[in-house]
Amino acid sequence: MAKEVLIVVTAMKPAVDASRVVSGHEGEEHHAFDAKTELVAAKAIEMICESIPGSLLQLYVLLKVGNVSRATAGSVIISAMTTGFSSASISFE
Repeated sequence: MAKEVLIVVTAMKPAVDASRVVSGHEGEEHHAFDAKTELVAAKAIEMICESIPGSLLQLYVLLKVGNVSRATAGSVIISAMTTGFSSASISFE
């Protein structure tokens, strides 16, 4: 369990989950879910709690300020594309 906590604290969880999915890691007895389910759940939580609120906040500020530069518009577009990619990869898995 200490190993799993260390993986989370060092922010290596996405890489470790992806490695486990690719290698077909079965998991240990104390794991509640397989590696693929864990990876999809982590992506979904990240998208719901971070990506979507971040994009909405950027849009709100963009509309509130009204002064749209290329960098600002590019940032909003990249945020939307990143969220779309995450949702597409969740659907694919």
